[in-house]
Order: sequence, then structure tokens, then C-alpha cells
Amino acid sequence: MERTERTKPAFEARLNGVRLAVWQNETDGRQWFSAAPSRRFVDSSSKEAKYTGTFNGVADLVLLREAINQAIDWMTSRQLGGEEE
Repeated sequence: MERTERTKPAFEARLNGVRLAVWQNETDGRQWFSAAPSRRFVDSSSKEAKYTGTFNGVADLVLLREAINQAIDWMTSRQLGGEEE
């Protein structure tokens, strides 16, 4: 089987089990970003790590908010011509 290379996000914030991946895109010479939040959990039956787009309670949302703030800071620095990571 041929192995395909995965594209990594341009920026990623990980806070406990909460993750926000930011993808940098370009269309017609215009740069834009998209973000995908997820939460890691362990499936009780298979004991495997899995990911979901739902968040449980205030604690997860506080972590997601912090990840979003980090992503906003990163995106803003790129749009203003800030330094590369």
C-alpha cells in the first residue's frame, strides 16, 4: 500500500485534550485561514484515542477559548507581516 504524506497545520494549539488546528490557504493571491477544533478522548470499549468536535462543559470551553485566542494572535501576526514560526 502506498503511503500518503499528511499535510500539517500551519499552527496548532493543544491544551490538555483540546486542540485547534489552523490551516493556511491561498486563493487568487489572497491568503486566508481556516480552523478546526477537536477534543481527544479515550473510547471506553476499545481503549483507543479518538477525536470529536463536541466539548464537555465549561472546562473544555475555557480551553477552547484560550486555543482560539492563541490562533487569533498567530493569524494576526501573519497578516501584519510578523515573524515566521
